Amino acid sequence: MITLGHFFEMIVANPFLALVIVLVFGCIFVNGATDAANAIAEAVGTRSIKVNNAIIMSVVCNFIGLVAMCLISTAVADTILGMVDFGSNNHEALVALAAGCVGIVTWAV
Repeated sequence: MITLGHFFEMIVANPFLALVIVLVFGCIFVNGATDAANAIAEAVGTRSIKVNNAIIMSVVCNFIGLVAMCLISTAVADTILGMVDFGSNNHEALVALAAGCVGIVTWAV
C-alpha cells in the first residue's frame, strides 16, 4: 500500500509522473463529458425528461456503475495488464500511458 506522502515523493522525484497524472485526469474528464452527453441526448431531445434532471440522473448512474463494476469485476484491467509487460521499466510504461492518454483526449476533443 502506498501512502500519500510516498506518492508525493514519487512525483517530486519524477516530474513526468505529474504530467501523466494530469493526462489521466484529462482522459477521465473527456470520457465523462462525452458519456454524459450520449446518455441523456435522446431523453432530452424527445423532451421526456428535463435537462437538469437528466444531468443529475446521468451523474448518479455513471458513478454507481463505476463503483459497481470495480467491486464486481476487475477482468478488463486484468486483461489489459496481461497484454502489456514492461517488466521493471517504469519509464517506458509511463511513456506508453501518456501516449494513450494524449490519443484519447485528442480523439475526444
